[in-house]
Amino acid sequence: MDHPDTHRLIDFSEPVAVLYLSVGHHLTDDDEIGGVRDAVRGIVDTHAVADSYLAFSQVVHDDPAAAARLSEQIGGAGIPWQTRTPAEVDALVDGLEPVAPGMVDLHDWRPDRFQPALDPAPEPLRPYEGIIGNRTGAYEYGGILRKA
Repeated sequence: MDHPDTHRLIDFSEPVAVLYLSVGHHLTDDDEIGGVRDAVRGIVDTHAVADSYLAFSQVVHDDPAAAARLSEQIGGAGIPWQTRTPAEVDALVDGLEPVAPGMVDLHDWRPDRFQPALDPAPEPLRPYEGIIGNRTGAYEYGGILRKA
């Protein structure tokens, strides 16, 4: 954050937008980087002025036991991973103002009612749709939050 190029490119005396899209699930509770909340909120809390925004999303599951199993499965494959519940994600961003429609399943975030449904992925590509596309009960949860 103190690199001269950072300050040449970003004026932190003005509102900024910080994007953490599909990042949260790669920040595990045992990360040694100052904690997950610090990782998610560090730039917003320490460098961003009022009226700055945080866009955040991560894979969640409503069932804590299923979330733990999914974390174990993906983490066991060597990928840093922590599936959280929506309430756990809400706690990470507590204190920031959600922008309508708030923190939601991203499929429900301001959907365009005029956009036709996407065609299903071709069969050879379906294994690469990931846990969301494979209907595991997990979904991408997130939204935009404002620093007051």
